[in-house]
Amino acid sequence: MQAEIKSIHSPDINDLEKHQATGSFCFLVQLLMGPKGQEGEESFDIEVLSPAYLEETLQDNIISGRHIIIIKEFSYKKLEEYLQKTLLRFKADNWNDLALKIGRYGHWEFEDYKE
Repeated sequence: MQAEIKSIHSPDINDLEKHQATGSFCFLVQLLMGPKGQEGEESFDIEVLSPAYLEETLQDNIISGRHIIIIKEFSYKKLEEYLQKTLLRFKADNWNDLALKIGRYGHWEFEDYKE
C-alpha cells in the first residue's frame, strides 16, 4: 500500500498555492492524505518555518524538531515537490502502518489514539 496527498492547505494562509514568503515566517500546513486510489483521508500537520524565524525564536528557548519543515524561501511548488518525494516513497501492508511512517514528518490526527 502507498499513500497519496489528497490536498495541502494552511489555516494560517488564505491561498497557500500563491503564497510566497522570505525572511522570518512560520505557519501551519495540513496535509490530507489517504491510501492511493481509495476513498478517505486523514490529517497530518506540519509547521513550515524559515531559518530566520528559528534564529529569532531560539535565543534562550528550545524548539523540538519533530513535525517541522525548514525552508529558506517559501514556495508552494517547492513544498509540494518535497512532500511528494519524501512521503510518497513509503510503503506498508496497511493504512495504519503507513500513517505511522508519514506521522514521523507530520503530526497524524490519530497518533496515540486508543479506543
